[in-house]
Amino acid sequence: AGAAGALKPCMGPMAVLSHTIKHGGYRSLYTGLSLPLGAQILYKATVFTINNITKEALVKLRTSHTDEERVQSYNLSLSDTFLCGALSGAINAFLFVTPIEFVRNQQIEQHTRAANKNNSPSSPSLPKNRASSLSAAGKARDVIYNTLQTHGISGLWRGAGVTVVRDGLGCGSFFVMFEIGKDFIAPLTSNGARDSFSVTLGAGALAGIGFWVAALPFDTTKTLIQTGKFDTFSETVLSSVTQDGVRKTIHRLFRGWQVALGRGAPAAAVTLGTYDFSFRFLKEL
Repeated sequence: AGAAGALKPCMGPMAVLSHTIKHGGYRSLYTGLSLPLGAQILYKATVFTINNITKEALVKLRTSHTDEERVQSYNLSLSDTFLCGALSGAINAFLFVTPIEFVRNQQIEQHTRAANKNNSPSSPSLPKNRASSLSAAGKARDVIYNTLQTHGISGLWRGAGVTVVRDGLGCGSFFVMFEIGKDFIAPLTSNGARDSFSVTLGAGALAGIGFWVAALPFDTTKTLIQTGKFDTFSETVLSSVTQDGVRKTIHRLFRGWQVALGRGAPAAAVTLGTYDFSFRFLKEL
């Protein structure tokens, strides 16, 4: 891969939206959606389960395993919370997120190439032509089959390192910001309860912001790695620094922050609110 695939200057979110619809139609906004959408249940179940298991194990370790009353009242520090969250995010990233997002990114890349080809001056701009070629570009099963044939099963884990770092730091920050958010928001409510539903929603929104602030630079480079433009995080960043300097590189690592935070905050609020409600409901059964 050459420098052409580096962290190029990027249009704003609305310009990208307009360009995508113009050249690929509204359906192109949902390219590669089915696999990661179906995997969300698996992602969330894995992260929350491992986070709870590691927190319980850490509490018992710190309280010598014996004093049950002390175990129940023990509060983890923010560094402990970060550690448990990071571990859950890293394990989930390696087991499930990496191969699923690899397939999605390959689909988007193939869809983009097909859209550009159909909209080039030398290609006929027939809607039927465009629709047929775009629908044929990059079905999930074809991406998986071609990757296995070319690179073996390890090919599906391309970009595993940067994905593990992204979700490790992201999930660690997610759970830390959730705890900080509850401490900050609870005194502002009428009853001051940290575990109220409204506090959970507010803290959940802050958790989503915390995730993407930590994860976004790695998410940008992960996409470049998984689409074959670079092989490592350091190669991606060094190429951009060499070409354009540190300041522009930092700016480009965080491009798309408006969309990331705009979706991350409400999504996390809904996720944590639903989890909290479901957990309490099931616990009372």
